[in-house]
Amino acid sequence: MWPGEHRVIRIKTVLVVTLLNVVTVCAVAQQSAPAQGSFKVIDNPGGGQYMYGPLTGRGTMPEAIVYMLRQVHSYFGDRPEVGKFFQSRDGTSIATFFAATAKKQGDKPIQGLLIVALAGDGSASAAAIAAPSSASPRGGKSPR
Repeated sequence: MWPGEHRVIRIKTVLVVTLLNVVTVCAVAQQSAPAQGSFKVIDNPGGGQYMYGPLTGRGTMPEAIVYMLRQVHSYFGDRPEVGKFFQSRDGTSIATFFAATAKKQGDKPIQGLLIVALAGDGSASAAAIAAPSSASPRGGKSPR
């Protein structure tokens, strides 16, 4: 193990747990309200942002991932570099870590997690969580 690897694993675990909580809240909210087609963005006072909401229309999982990566690109002003994708055993959700430079927010390096979940009826919800990246094994640009 390289120095700081435990810290990186701990940060990724916290990101995953937090994002899963956001997706759960989205799923509950989506059951009680119709899809609006827009994402809600919450700025965390300690730094970082949450972006979540329903995806309008019907499509495939790859189309949903591409759409969300474009949303992240649009919001931060930089094309995110993605890591390996991981999928739930039942195939209803897929996620990836990403890294980018928040050009619209002072050129700060960020790292985050993106997740898309498909419901049985073909509708989808998505969420992304991003936080400032102070250090990364590959210079703050790689999501791995």
